[in-house]
Amino acid sequence: MGRREWSSRDKTKVLLEYLRTQKTGEICTKYEIHQNQLYNWRDEFLKNAHRAFEVNGATKKEDSLSKEIKELKKVLNGHHL
Repeated sequence: MGRREWSSRDKTKVLLEYLRTQKTGEICTKYEIHQNQLYNWRDEFLKNAHRAFEVNGATKKEDSLSKEIKELKKVLNGHHL
């Protein structure tokens, strides 16, 4: 039997169900995964949870500053000193 490929959405679905219920055995049986795999996914998920609030790899503040810099560069390029 070969390895299954899990999409990030499927992993998230499994993890959210696990985090809501905390029923490791039931989740592992239901999705036919090993307990260690579930814990690895959980650890990776929690380690990267802060990225849920980022926009294209940047925080909203960073994204806003990046846009402002681009606008300022346009102004400077239009007015040669």
